Amino acid sequence: MTDESSWRDLAEELAKVTQTAGQLRADWLAYVGSEDYGIWLFRLDNRGADKVCAAFGLIAARVIEKLGVLPIPTPQPLQHCPPWKQYCDEREEQGRLEGKATDFSGAVPLGLGVVDWDAIDPCTRACLELLRRNSGVFRSSGSGSSTIKGREYPSLSGTIPDVCGALSEYCLRRARNEIGSRLTNPTPPTGRTVALTIADAPKSPDKDSYGSGTLVQSQANPDNGAERLGGAGRVTSSGRNADSQIETMDAWEMGDRRGRRKEQCLRIPRW
Repeated sequence: MTDESSWRDLAEELAKVTQTAGQLRADWLAYVGSEDYGIWLFRLDNRGADKVCAAFGLIAARVIEKLGVLPIPTPQPLQHCPPWKQYCDEREEQGRLEGKATDFSGAVPLGLGVVDWDAIDPCTRACLELLRRNSGVFRSSGSGSSTIKGREYPSLSGTIPDVCGALSEYCLRRARNEIGSRLTNPTPPTGRTVALTIADAPKSPDKDSYGSGTLVQSQANPDNGAERLGGAGRVTSSGRNADSQIETMDAWEMGDRRGRRKEQCLRIPRW
């Protein structure tokens, strides 16, 4: 990485984003048993939300590059929602009963569509997963369920109320740890690595954490070493919040702003 920014530089850039646009919230939703695959949805009530998300995404990419964390690709529909095919079949059957010709063969769940239009990019997903698994900023919103073809599928939800503030705090702590490492280990050992599971990472006393993953950190420099976060993407949503896009059953065509691609994204009702 050329012209690498310091942790303090990144923290200051994130603080400026918050000062300009206010708090950017990220909501998470996962089905029980599929917590490693899911959606993150950004929430910002002010104008210029796309610009704010783009600014955060760029800093998030620089953070994971600095850490050596791999981007997490967008999950496939069946990874996120195992009964997705049954859900689409149910919607098509409902349409036929209403005399409507419907085809959901190319539909995807809300949050897994076109990157930057519906889904978040892989770098941002990896950064949010890092915050969710290894900090106390993620708040559990409880549980819910979806009934598909007469069967109930439980889900989990949570939120990071201020992702810019949370990532800024993370960067400041990394900067502090770098200084501490230099002071206590002026000649760090080389050539030895140790694997830490997500469960071993420090968490706040009231933190709820779902899912698993693996964090590999170089002992040559505990705070600058390469880290790799295993597992696939995770789901987020606003759960039962009144402004949630997931509470309402709906379907629409999702296309990028150049009109080059269209995908049909569906909201799944959850109670």
